[in-house]
Amino acid sequence: MENVIELKGVNKIYKTKGGEIHALDGIDLSVRKGEILGVIGFSGAGKSTLIRCINALEKADGGEISVCGQSVTSLKNADLLKLRRKIGMIFQNFNLLQQKTVLKNVLFPLEIAGVKKPQAVARAKELLQEVGIPDKEKTYPSRLSGGQQQRVAIARALALSPEILLCDEATSALDPETTVQILKLIKALNAKHGITVVIITHQLGVVRSVCDRVAVLDGGKICETGTVEEVFTNPSSSSAKRLIAYEGELI
Repeated sequence: MENVIELKGVNKIYKTKGGEIHALDGIDLSVRKGEILGVIGFSGAGKSTLIRCINALEKADGGEISVCGQSVTSLKNADLLKLRRKIGMIFQNFNLLQQKTVLKNVLFPLEIAGVKKPQAVARAKELLQEVGIPDKEKTYPSRLSGGQQQRVAIARALALSPEILLCDEATSALDPETTVQILKLIKALNAKHGITVVIITHQLGVVRSVCDRVAVLDGGKICETGTVEEVFTNPSSSSAKRLIAYEGELI
């Protein structure tokens, strides 16, 4: 199966007054076309840095990152912006434009891309229908529940028909029932459109629910990868064992 994301020897170093922090330390990771990959780890493991390096919101300090066959680490300006259109992203805090209605939030990336108004509006309404909130197009984000706001964020992320959807702790701010609904939506979008999904999370239940494979990140290093069943039933790394042990403590 074709790999749409590949990281080889990726490093990211933050310089602080106390010294250097190796947020990513020689990361090797591949994501297959059409799969849902979960990346798990304790706080500070480097999960958010990893996902931000994939779409060059953060610039890696070493190694090679390729997305859809193009080198993220070597692209500049216009070419990088063009590649980013193939990558949608949703966040824990939704990142919606509070002064704009739901419809205008979804229209925003289409307007930036220069899509003509009639086609852009039709596309935005189609997406709001697909994520289950067609009746909220004139509503402002502050009047929506957390789950509804995340549905708007998903619709906006899909506006330009990306090949990849990156989810950075996308359900962490949601209650359990809403989390299940959002995960079902992501899984349905993956099945319908074949979109590749990378989910960054510390919630093992999220990985169990929707992911095909999982990568365990600890101290900026990938310490284990495998199918969800393999890693959760027979973990080989101490980090995975600790994560699963703590999950048991919380149940």
